[in-house]
Amino acid sequence: MDKAEHLLEKAWRARRDRHLDTAHADLDKAIIMSRTAGDGAVLAKALMHQARVERDRGRPNSAVPLYEEAVRLYRQLDDPLVLACAVRHLGDTHSERGDFDEAMPCYDEALAIYRAVDDPPALALASALRPMALLHEAQGSNGIALPLWREAFDLYDAAGIDAGVQECGTHLTALAAPHSPSQ
Repeated sequence: MDKAEHLLEKAWRARRDRHLDTAHADLDKAIIMSRTAGDGAVLAKALMHQARVERDRGRPNSAVPLYEEAVRLYRQLDDPLVLACAVRHLGDTHSERGDFDEAMPCYDEALAIYRAVDDPPALALASALRPMALLHEAQGSNGIALPLWREAFDLYDAAGIDAGVQECGTHLTALAAPHSPSQ
């Protein structure tokens, strides 16, 4: 394992322990090292981690260009699953910022990538469906959101993710409930 990858692991542990300043500093070093070495795969991963730290720090605006660069790098690599993950996280960040028109194409692309892969990981696919369902529901497109929630429910259930099953069930129940006419 090279030094940049070691810093990535160290930074991710620091993030997990909520030592965000330490994680940020280590990721800055890993980004510089991987740029210098010309290692696009490690650079993309470091950028993704740094973007997550920025979001943890409440700075989604700072995360967007990091995710965008990671997506550009992942487009050059032959790993559609990491590309789909990066695109979805970019969409999540746009959603956090309230940029729903920027988020939806990201969610569409991530979902299309997962659907084009033979046997995508159930949890990854569910995690791509969830924010898309949330966004459609928030925009009042319940007819689009409902099948997304159903599919995510089934995937979370198959993966044994109780919190995902509960969340999907809550949304499915709310969407299926008859609405009383406005008075």
